[in-house]
Amino acid sequence: MSGTPGGGFLDSLRAHGVAPEDVTDVVFTHLHFDHVGWSSRKGRRVFPNATYRAHAADWAHFVTDGRRRAAPDPGAVRKLAPVEPQLELFDADGPLAPGSRRQATRRATPRARRCT
Repeated sequence: MSGTPGGGFLDSLRAHGVAPEDVTDVVFTHLHFDHVGWSSRKGRRVFPNATYRAHAADWAHFVTDGRRRAAPDPGAVRKLAPVEPQLELFDADGPLAPGSRRQATRRATPRARRCT
């Protein structure tokens, strides 16, 4: 779905016959605000039946870590808190789903992931 203009993601999914309720898995490569925008809207999960996956270090950095000098990012907390009941955190490279795997990269956040 590359080239989807901002705000048109759900319409693009519907055009391909996919409803938000059909989505079963959401993988966050990292938790910058521009990568989590469709995790929730108005305090509700956009994909209510999905399992959301993120690296534990990123989740701690942006959402929950009390050891940081600065408070967690309020925008990230607002967007990501609704998905927490359906969240699976990982902390190592390995299989993600049949035919794909996650691998650490040293990039934009504490534990950005590349999924292949």
